[in-house]
Amino acid sequence: MPSLQDLEAFKSSFLSVGGEADKLAREGRDPEPYPLPDSEPDSLIDLPSARDDTGEEGFDDGAGGSGAGLDGFESADDAGGSGGFLDPAGFSDLLGGTSAAEEVPEPALPDETATEENVADENVREVLDDIPDTIEPAPGAAAGDGADDFSLPDELLQNYVDESALAEEPPVDAPPLDVPPVDETPVQEPDSETENLPPEEPAAEPAPEAAAAPVPEADETTGQEVDQGTETEPAAEPAAEPEAAAESPDAAGPPADETTGQEVDQGTETEPAAEPAAEPEAPPSGEFGDLGGMELGAAPAGSGAAAAAPAEDEVEEILLSEGQTKALLKTLESYPLNLRIACEELIVEEAVEPEKMAELIRALCAGAPAREAAAIAGRIQNRIISIPKGFERKSGAELDAEESSFGYIFRHKFLPVLRLVFLAAAGLISIGLLIYWFIVIPLKADSLYKAGLERINANEYTRANERFLEAFRLKKVKKWFYRYADAFREKKQYQLAEGKYDELLAPGNWPGDKKGILDYAHMETFDLKNYEKAERLLFQNMLDFDYDADKDILLARGDNFLEWAALDSRYYESAREMFAKVMELFGQTAPVLERMLKFFIRTDNLKETLPLQHYFMGGKNNIAPETLAELGGYLLDKRFAKVDGVPNEYLDSIGGIREILLRVHEEAPNLPEGYYHLARYYHHFGSPDMDDERLTLERAVKVFAAAEEEPVKRLAMRIDTHRMLGEALIRAREFFTAGDRLREGVRLYEEGLERRVLGRRAEFGRLYADLGDLAYFTQDDDMEGALRYYGQAESAGYDTPELRYRMGAAHYHLKNWGPAFEYIFSASRDMPLNRRVLYALGNTAYQRGDYFAAETYYNRLLDLLQNDFNRFRLVMPNETRVEEELAERLMTVQNNLAVTLEALTRATGDNKYRSRAMGLYADSARAWDRLTRDQQSMERLGSLPGQSGPGVNPAYLNVQNALHPLLDYEPQFYYRIDKDGAEPSEWEALVRPGYRLSGGR
Repeated sequence: MPSLQDLEAFKSSFLSVGGEADKLAREGRDPEPYPLPDSEPDSLIDLPSARDDTGEEGFDDGAGGSGAGLDGFESADDAGGSGGFLDPAGFSDLLGGTSAAEEVPEPALPDETATEENVADENVREVLDDIPDTIEPAPGAAAGDGADDFSLPDELLQNYVDESALAEEPPVDAPPLDVPPVDETPVQEPDSETENLPPEEPAAEPAPEAAAAPVPEADETTGQEVDQGTETEPAAEPAAEPEAAAESPDAAGPPADETTGQEVDQGTETEPAAEPAAEPEAPPSGEFGDLGGMELGAAPAGSGAAAAAPAEDEVEEILLSEGQTKALLKTLESYPLNLRIACEELIVEEAVEPEKMAELIRALCAGAPAREAAAIAGRIQNRIISIPKGFERKSGAELDAEESSFGYIFRHKFLPVLRLVFLAAAGLISIGLLIYWFIVIPLKADSLYKAGLERINANEYTRANERFLEAFRLKKVKKWFYRYADAFREKKQYQLAEGKYDELLAPGNWPGDKKGILDYAHMETFDLKNYEKAERLLFQNMLDFDYDADKDILLARGDNFLEWAALDSRYYESAREMFAKVMELFGQTAPVLERMLKFFIRTDNLKETLPLQHYFMGGKNNIAPETLAELGGYLLDKRFAKVDGVPNEYLDSIGGIREILLRVHEEAPNLPEGYYHLARYYHHFGSPDMDDERLTLERAVKVFAAAEEEPVKRLAMRIDTHRMLGEALIRAREFFTAGDRLREGVRLYEEGLERRVLGRRAEFGRLYADLGDLAYFTQDDDMEGALRYYGQAESAGYDTPELRYRMGAAHYHLKNWGPAFEYIFSASRDMPLNRRVLYALGNTAYQRGDYFAAETYYNRLLDLLQNDFNRFRLVMPNETRVEEELAERLMTVQNNLAVTLEALTRATGDNKYRSRAMGLYADSARAWDRLTRDQQSMERLGSLPGQSGPGVNPAYLNVQNALHPLLDYEPQFYYRIDKDGAEPSEWEALVRPGYRLSGGR
């Protein structure tokens, strides 16, 4: 038995021959992963030796020459004979063991060229040199007594393949077989149930040995062997071959399926061997057959068929020739490292069953593919051995040479790393670009766009456009054009808003954007009143759309024509055509009926307006609060408008104005038009609470100021709201607050004129007239200011008889007799037979020196007053204000007419004027007496506390001067005239107390 040191030496030499140490070192693995046991094994499994028919032991090296004879070992002699046994623990003993009974002379070996392939380690060569060419049979074994029978027993043939055809195997130096590529799928664990089944018993009748079939290809997908369809020529008919050897499960059988562990039909057609002439019975267990060039020795048995079987403790010895050893090493060299290590571990392992070891050695010597060897080694070690891709076609040496080449290193080591680096870099660059283009740039552009909007709110419009341009260069975003345009519209920067819309619709951006065109046209229609441009935008720039059938376009054009008709009534028909076309194409829906309602309101078609009023107020039909407010204002105007000619027959059908305005207030509490018309309603009809009008107007002023959009109509209502509130404050005698409201209305009006959104209109001139009235009635000394406001009202188109009279009266107080007479005379054309106007004309004519005209006015006024006086039975001036005013006016007219007649006497020399003047002085004195004396007690009013009256009787003084003329005497004349020409006048209550016609200058 070899010692542990011998096993260690052979292992080192074996690893050196296979190049395992270098490969393991390159891979950083330990060359000796499995240390040897500390002690020698106690027992060994002995295999019997084998002989061939000629008495020569050994294997055919496959090259035609006889390899070194390997004698198995002789059976043990029960009486202490020299039966030799080999220890199977080390592979060196398997190769070079000799019989312990006797030494056999060593035959001379042929001289071989010392090449790298044939040169082995010194230990291996020494072992091979010790193998004898022949081994003598054991004593007691007679020739012809079955000693030449080398057939294997059935128990050993269960896992073996009859490889008689291996005698004709190709030379050892032949190139490796071209094995198709095998799937990289790891070898599956064999089925435990199939693996643990006991080997089948051989057939009772022996059969000819089947020729060894080539190893079938394995399917790359399933790992199973594929039927190749190759016909194998039958092997030479043996002299006496047991049939059971051909039917042995492991005899050249197909490899087990890597998934289930079961054998797969290869589909190879094998012709049966020729039937021998005389088949012997199944050989006894002590006989062995041919194993395809590898002989198994057996201990000599007795003569004849009754040869003695080997003992149970005997173990076969596997003997390999030098050529088989080279083939085995070459096969191992062609295997991948993991399979090579597994096979080497199994070869040097002691606890492997001989049948399995023989199967593995036979496969290695035959140059079995890596997958087949991996299946055999996997079954032995009970694990899966995977085969790397590329080892099915190349040997280990070729693979090592290929792996050491620059191309292989570049392709398999450098190029994959470079590819990974390139892919990683490309991925990082792509991610970076995606982040930059889709995250960084949009965020940066949005921040710049927002910064521009902030600049607009700060009224820095140039910087806002600069920020917009920077953001636009980074990323074009359509929505920001809308936002900038809307922001400019809120700031009344309409030219900048137009620029943004033009940029939006420019070629290269969004020239056919529907929303941009509609918004642009809406601004031109309702903000700038540029109706022609709006129509051009809607008609010419919408060629990409079917504007003849587009509902939004038709409605937008109808709205533009409806607003345009305020300047040119011819466009009302164009607006009606647009709305009618919408109803024809899309039906009578609420939006188009709402526009038709506005059309009827603006064309003053009350007949068609009232049914639409019931349509929208009677059901749940949607209507915009703005349209309802316009409807309420229209009905309010129709109810209180001055009728010229025949009144409208539908005026009596007007109703529900308050319900309309209250609905507007409920649905849109922030709509200023609703408050405006509701305040007008309270002004005309009054309310239970007298402050409703004022409170509504104050709320309207706040809502107007907070409104986001301010079209022209809304601006006009806002201005008029300030006027109405100012007049309400004047009636409440809050003159300073009223002046502030009126001046705010004037500011809005002048701003509208500057922006050219408003024209000079009469209703806006009333603001100036109210401011002039404040100065005229509440500040006597500020007649210049009153005339300035009156002149602005007149320039705005506000012209009323009351205004002209007040302007004449202001000139009269300033002693501008010429302008005073002109304005008062102009007012008299619209205020005929007005006592106040006639009296003012008489006084003004007298001051101008036009005595005849003054006489005429006074005479006309005196006739009117005398008629009024005759209607009373008794004039009691101190009881009623009417009688007092009548008595005072008679006194002043009679006195001033008498003074005028005296002037005519001096001018013409006709004394008849003086005679009548004396009578008028007497009448004026009696009227003075009535005003200054209590009619019951006949006491003078001036002598009683709390009573007042004219202190001096001008008529009495004039009579005294007529009877007794004085040098440089100035006739006593009542200079004061009425401040307001209207009778009665609401402004009279605002005149300071004590103002009387009979007072001073």
